[in-house]
Amino acid sequence: MRQQRNTLVPALLILLAVGLGHGLASAQTPPVPPAAQSAPSPPAAQSAPPAPAVADDPLGRETPDLERRLPKSLTSAQIGELPAWVPIALTVLLVALYYLMRLVLAIAAVLVDLVRRIRHRPGSTRRSGAWATLVRPSAFLLTIGLHRLIALRLGIPLLFRYYYDRLVVVLLLLGLVWWLWRMVDFVANRIRDRLLTTYPRTAQSAYVLGRRILKGVAFAFALLIGLAAFGVNLSATLAGLGIGGLAIAFAAQKTLENVFGGIFVLSDRSLLVGDFCRLGQHVGEVEDVGLRTTSLRTPGRTLVHVPNGTLATMDLENFSRRDKFLLNPTIALHYETSRAQLEQVLASIRRLLTDDARFEAGTSRVRLIRFGSSSLDIEVFAYIATRDFADFLAIQEEILLGVMDVVQKAGTALAVPSQTMYVRQETAETPARPVAFE
Repeated sequence: MRQQRNTLVPALLILLAVGLGHGLASAQTPPVPPAAQSAPSPPAAQSAPPAPAVADDPLGRETPDLERRLPKSLTSAQIGELPAWVPIALTVLLVALYYLMRLVLAIAAVLVDLVRRIRHRPGSTRRSGAWATLVRPSAFLLTIGLHRLIALRLGIPLLFRYYYDRLVVVLLLLGLVWWLWRMVDFVANRIRDRLLTTYPRTAQSAYVLGRRILKGVAFAFALLIGLAAFGVNLSATLAGLGIGGLAIAFAAQKTLENVFGGIFVLSDRSLLVGDFCRLGQHVGEVEDVGLRTTSLRTPGRTLVHVPNGTLATMDLENFSRRDKFLLNPTIALHYETSRAQLEQVLASIRRLLTDDARFEAGTSRVRLIRFGSSSLDIEVFAYIATRDFADFLAIQEEILLGVMDVVQKAGTALAVPSQTMYVRQETAETPARPVAFE
């Protein structure tokens, strides 16, 4: 039932628009009575001047023949200085033409699909992304254009016609901006989808910044067309903008620096959306690369905005570009460990790394590096072939637990920071002997 109502309303509006257009056409070409066709024309000297078909009212509005066929309740009522039927007809005509243009575009899409089938080309126009993106703004532009052509026959007064023409220009400009912005979104999505296969992280960053720039260009283009439509001299305007642009450039030097900085950041791909990096003193994940700033989400869930102009002078460390992780702990054994136990620990840790395929072969080493102040220090140096930080933490935990088992099996233990102090006691009767405290 709801679908029938949704289809009935546009159908009634379309029929009303067709009837209104038929009435306007008949009003422009009134039928000639048969008597007037067969009657001989009187002599030129006795012929009276023909009566005008329409009469001009004080507002300068020609009364069309259609108004004479409408009920007096619509023609006698006034909305401002206009008859009530004129703004009602303009509003109903606007809605009816919009649905009519949607229907026309749907019929055109069906014809295109029919031609595709004849040529054995698969695909559906109404299911494509271009149709879903551009059908509404296209129908809106066609509606405003046809509305302007039909509204001229409704007998709008000259003063109101002037404001109506300006309103039509504004609506056309808004429709043009709408159409261009939807086209920018469609093209940007297509380019991003193609880049996702080869440059998945670059695609999102370029999509965000490029879409904003193209929408700004589209808005500026529509603004220039609007100025020309309102009679503004574009040559003098552009010349004035050229001189004033220098002053604006000096005043907005930092802003322009940030804009070009954002473009350079995306061009050399040093920083992309989703990267986990360190920018100066801030560490976090890049959420957005805008025209002026780059947004960084810190581990504390705060959002830091870094100006793009300062990125060129900052130390940038990108953790997401890491191809492997370094495992580099120091194992401390207490000094009571014998040489045999130490060699057993070294051999067991080396075997633990070489038997694990997750470690990079040829770069792993386990060495006794120093006699520390309170321990025998063994350095473990190995690269883990993973790019995920969570996987690295899991592998590191597994290796450290394995090292503890190795140390326990060797019969030794890990050292804790300690200090041994020797105190000598001397008396006249007994020789001095050292006393140790730990």
